[in-house]
Amino acid sequence: MSANHDQIASAAEPEAGGARLELLGFDLAAAFHESPLGIVILDREGRWQEANPAWCEIVGRPRADLVGRHFNELTHGDDLAIGMEMLATLQGGARSVQAEKRYLDADGNVVHVSEYVTARRDDEGRIVRYVAHVRDTTARVRAEQELAESARLFRDVLENVDLAALNMDANGTITYCNPELCRLVGWSAEELLGRDWFEICVPRDNGEARALHGEGIATGRIERHHEGQILTRSGEQRTMRWSHTLVTSTSGRPIGTTSLGEDITEKVAAQRALAHRATHDPLTGLANRTLMDERLAQAVADATRPVAVILCDLDGFKHVNDRLGHAAGDEVLRAVAGRLRGICRAHDLVCRPAGDEFVIVLTGERGESARHLSGTCAHVAKRIEAAVRQPVVVDGSRAQVGVSVGFAAMVGPGRGAEHLLRTADRAMYRQKGTPSRVA
Repeated sequence: MSANHDQIASAAEPEAGGARLELLGFDLAAAFHESPLGIVILDREGRWQEANPAWCEIVGRPRADLVGRHFNELTHGDDLAIGMEMLATLQGGARSVQAEKRYLDADGNVVHVSEYVTARRDDEGRIVRYVAHVRDTTARVRAEQELAESARLFRDVLENVDLAALNMDANGTITYCNPELCRLVGWSAEELLGRDWFEICVPRDNGEARALHGEGIATGRIERHHEGQILTRSGEQRTMRWSHTLVTSTSGRPIGTTSLGEDITEKVAAQRALAHRATHDPLTGLANRTLMDERLAQAVADATRPVAVILCDLDGFKHVNDRLGHAAGDEVLRAVAGRLRGICRAHDLVCRPAGDEFVIVLTGERGESARHLSGTCAHVAKRIEAAVRQPVVVDGSRAQVGVSVGFAAMVGPGRGAEHLLRTADRAMYRQKGTPSRVA
């Protein structure tokens, strides 16, 4: 019984093995024909013996147009050596080899592929055929080429635009800087790349810049526009108007920033100069009537601090103009302005509202009385009288003027700034011994 069972089992094994081989052959054939990858079988010389539908679709040719032809017949002319080097590598003993290359389809269009080739050998190790698995990479390569071209065009724009361009990674390391930025800061690109932007080109006292960069990287939200200072190689500070864009990875994680900056140093200086001219006397540099009225109104409106005005009117100034000329008169006015600045406190406002008149606006401490501030004014007035009497030498001639001083102080809006000025004006003209010119 045992012997018969063994005979039956022995007889059944070939049948089962044949079935498995038949099934395996069916599966392999299905995989060959249905694979989304191109699959081709080549003889030892590199002629196609078989090609699946995916490969026929990749090169846009029917199977009958491929079988029997050497692969280099459809290879792009610049890539002929690649295929031959792949075969030589396999013939040298390698089992497989991979490369990127190009073919031409039926219309002559370039097809980019990634090709993986294996060598099939007999029992003695001789190559009998090659099997190649081919992936169409045309779309990817073209997208990469378009992206590279776009990047090249963008880089060309940045290299020639009159704006500073800067790329930084998440840590503030410089990864790109254009010629305009290098010109502004006085460093070459080679000296800047790989350096910390905030250490080399941002003033030491501006720690906020690094904090804002770090916050933008951490939160994914960045302040798109801002003005700030940069530090040049020579130590000069320049004002920049920046526009920032957050750079993210393919997963959306912030990895750095791209910034475009306009140097607005001269523009800001011009705006400040214009604003200064609108509120300051061009001859002496003192505040003019516009700024005086503005600051005095603000001071009077503050009910917590006293405010005072000291009015000064030069005596004998017309005689200087008549004797030495208006240029000498201007020198006297400038000299008096400088002396008044030297006497007054830093936060006091020294003004020249008109002609040979000067006004000083003083604010007291919070809770200080008007009487106490009046005492300060009396002390300042004596110093003014002594300082102004000192002669001014103009082109070798001595010009000397006197000054009449009047002051008044108050706390809170009261009757307003005009009342304060009229009170001080009356005090000044009492000193002169003549009627006040203010109604």
